[in-house]
Amino acid sequence: MNKIKLLLCISFIFIVTGCKDDEVLLDAPKKQNNETIVKTETENNSEIYVYIKGAVKHPGVYRLSQGDRLFQLVKLAGGMKKTAKKDYLNLAEVVNDGDSIRILTKKEYKKHKKKLKKTGKSETSIDKPNSNGININTASEEELTNLSGIGPSKAKAIVEYRNTNGSFKTIEELKKVSGIGEATYNNISKDICV
Repeated sequence: MNKIKLLLCISFIFIVTGCKDDEVLLDAPKKQNNETIVKTETENNSEIYVYIKGAVKHPGVYRLSQGDRLFQLVKLAGGMKKTAKKDYLNLAEVVNDGDSIRILTKKEYKKHKKKLKKTGKSETSIDKPNSNGININTASEEELTNLSGIGPSKAKAIVEYRNTNGSFKTIEELKKVSGIGEATYNNISKDICV
């Protein structure tokens, strides 16, 4: 009789222990699924780096998340200085990785506006937050024709070069585009950026 009791006790312990192992195995995939969800959320929030300078309290390169807006970048940079021209900017505009954004002072804005009137160019380059000039990596053919000496055919050549060779690394690389010589480059170099 004692042997039967002992055998029953051992069987009971084995069964109970076996159930605990099964429970552990059932919990493991749940933990794995949670980790997978966290990784997916992290991948969707990819980081970008944007350079802000000019009339902000703390110019520099800032790390943001994909889809962040200009007002968030300005806030990270300590806000605008009192001398900043604030109402020409679209603070709701989405910033992109590698952007270089210059916040103009009121004096710089007036000077830039006068320059545009003299050359007969539109005011669209003022409205863009990247006020170093027209970004040759992102500008459309129409925007490129706002540059002095750049007509539709040269603008098309710039866009084709960019599509074939990738983004311009420096503004000097623009001279590699067919039809853009030293004189044309010198004429627009202060009005462009990458």
